[in-house]
Amino acid sequence: MGYRKLVVGPVSVLRNLRMPNIKDRKIITYVGTENAVAEGSGVILQTYLDYVIHGYLYHFGESGVLDFMESTDGWENEIHNDRNRPLYPRAKEFDSSFLDWVDAIVSRYRP
Repeated sequence: MGYRKLVVGPVSVLRNLRMPNIKDRKIITYVGTENAVAEGSGVILQTYLDYVIHGYLYHFGESGVLDFMESTDGWENEIHNDRNRPLYPRAKEFDSSFLDWVDAIVSRYRP
């Protein structure tokens, strides 16, 4: 189980995403190795989702968050609410208005 770090150029990203403000930035992504996720695992930690959405909002604005939500599959999977006892190691505390906004956005994409 593990991840490989890849550095990609903005041209690669711009071909696939609508993110015009990244032309002069280095983009780092992590790709899971073959066994990075246990088969049958599909649970999404709420604190992980909060963290990711916060990052998209900070770097790309609300339209970036909506692009992320639109381009991501798996919203039918369980979202485990671990906000009171975070399981995600890089979880952050966010104010309740942000968390309410996240919940509203995510609910649009849940079946």
